[in-house]
Amino acid sequence: MDVNLESLSRLSLNLLDYLQNNDYEYLSLITDSFPEYYSRKEFDVTLKVGQLPDVEEFYCNSDVLISQSQYFRTALSHDYITKDGNSMILEEPMVTPIAFRILLRFIYKNDVDLNTLDGALVINLIKASEHFGLNDIRNELQHHIIECKSTWLQNNIVKLINGFFIDDSDELIKNIQNNLVIKISNNPEYLLESNDLDKLKESCLVMILSDDHLFMNQGIAWDILMLWGIRQSQNLKQNITLWSFGDWSVLKEAVKNVVVHIKFDRISRNDFYARIIPYSRVIPHNLSCHTLKHYLDKDVKSRYNDIFRRVFLDDSTLMNHYHADVILKWIDNRQKNIVPIKKRKSIKFRRLFTFRPFNKKSRRKSIKQKQQLPNSRKFNLLCRITSQTKEDPNTFIKNYKENCINRPNTLVLAKVHGSNTIIGGFSPNGLELDYFSFCTPAESSFLFCFNNGELNNDDCIIGRMKNGSDVGGSYTSCLWVGPRFGNKDLAIDLNTMKCICQPQFYNSIYADKEFIIDECEIFQINNNC
Repeated sequence: MDVNLESLSRLSLNLLDYLQNNDYEYLSLITDSFPEYYSRKEFDVTLKVGQLPDVEEFYCNSDVLISQSQYFRTALSHDYITKDGNSMILEEPMVTPIAFRILLRFIYKNDVDLNTLDGALVINLIKASEHFGLNDIRNELQHHIIECKSTWLQNNIVKLINGFFIDDSDELIKNIQNNLVIKISNNPEYLLESNDLDKLKESCLVMILSDDHLFMNQGIAWDILMLWGIRQSQNLKQNITLWSFGDWSVLKEAVKNVVVHIKFDRISRNDFYARIIPYSRVIPHNLSCHTLKHYLDKDVKSRYNDIFRRVFLDDSTLMNHYHADVILKWIDNRQKNIVPIKKRKSIKFRRLFTFRPFNKKSRRKSIKQKQQLPNSRKFNLLCRITSQTKEDPNTFIKNYKENCINRPNTLVLAKVHGSNTIIGGFSPNGLELDYFSFCTPAESSFLFCFNNGELNNDDCIIGRMKNGSDVGGSYTSCLWVGPRFGNKDLAIDLNTMKCICQPQFYNSIYADKEFIIDECEIFQINNNC
C-alpha cells in the first residue's frame, strides 16, 4: 500500500472509532483545532526519529506541525529541509520513537492518560516537547509531575530523580527538581518504601541531601541513606547486629561520598541516639568530632545556612527548622498584621474558675518587653502525646498541668489524621488549665495551618484575631484537658485526640470543623538561647 494511503487509512480508523463511541463533541473539537489537517489529501513530511537500531519513520502533515511549533516552522523552511519528491525529510535523532509517537497523539487527539506512562518515558516526553517547542504539552507534563497525588509519583520517583537531577541550568529542570525535593520532604516514604532505591544514582542522592529546599527531618534522611547504602550490596543483612567488620567496611565505602551531606547539626539528640549511633562506624572521624562538639557545646555554630543559627529545634516530629522559621516570622512581624480588638471587659465570674490570676498591667508589660526579640530562639518541647502512646489519664493531666500551663510564648502543633497537614496556635500568655474560664488571647496570638505540611505561600495559612473581637463577651464551657484558643476557634481534647476548629474570634485556618489528630506537640519558645 502507498505510504500516504496507509497513513490516511490509519487516520480513518481512528475517526470511525470516535464516531462509533458517539464522541462527536470531542471529534468536533479536534477538527476545529486542525482544519488544515483534515482538508489535505496527502502527508507531505517524513520524520526519521531515533538512532540506530531504534529508528522509525513518521508521516505527518506540515500544516499541523507548523501550527503547533515554531521549531517546525523553522525546520520545514526551504533553507533547511531535504526533499524526496513531494515529501520533505526531517531527521530527529535526539528523540525516541515512542516519545514522538505519544507527542503526535497529544497534537492530534490530546487524550493521553499520563498515569499510564512510565516515569522514564515522561522524562523523555518533557525533553522532547522542550526540543520541539511544544510548550502546552511540556507544561501539562510538568504540572502532572508537580501536582500528581496518586501512587504514580511514588512508583516512579527514582526514575524521575535519576532523569531530572542533573547539572542543568534550565529553568524548567530546576523547577521540577525543587518540586520533587519538596515532595520527598513531605513524603519520605516515597524513597523509604521504593523497590528501586538501590537504582538511585549517588550523584542524585547527593543533590537531594544538599538541596536548600529539603526540609526533611535529617534523622529520616539518615535512614534513607543507610537503606540506600545497604541495598548497594546484596550481601548485607538487614540485622546489623550480625555484621562483621567486613560488612561495616562495605557500607562505609558505599556511603562515603554521601554521608558528608547529612546535616548532623539539625538532628535532635533523641534521633542521634536512636538512629545515628547504631551506624556510627560509617561516619568519618572528623565529621563525628564536629557532631559531638555540636551536642556538647551550644556555642559551636552550624555548618549550614543561617536559619539553623536562628532556630534551635531540639526535638520535633511534626515540624522542621523551616516551619519553625516561618512561625517565628509570623511572631516577629505581628505588629504589621495585627487587627485591633476591643479592650477586654473585667469579668469577675472568670476569676472564680481560673487557675491563673489575670493582671492587665503585667500583661501589657510582658507584651512590651517582647517587641524587640533577639536573633535566635529555642523551641523547648514541653509535651508530646500521640494516639498510640497516650498515658494514663490521671498521669497525663498531672504532667500537662505541670509542664504546659501558664508558660509564656507557648506554641501548639497537631497533625491531622490521615494527612500531613499541621495545624496549631501561638499564645504569648501561655495555656490555661481551666474548664470553665474564658480564653483570653493577646493581640499577638494567632492560629496557623500548613496544608499537607508544605511551605508554599498558598499552603501556609495564618489566622489573626478578627476586627472587633471580644472574647470576654462569650462563654462556653469546655470539659476537657488540652490547648484552647478563642472559644472553640481551635480546641484540642488530648484525652480523645479530638479537635474542634470553629472560627469565631480568629480568622479561619481549616475547612473541617471537627476532626481527629494523630499527634500533638507543645513547645515553649525561649529567647537568648
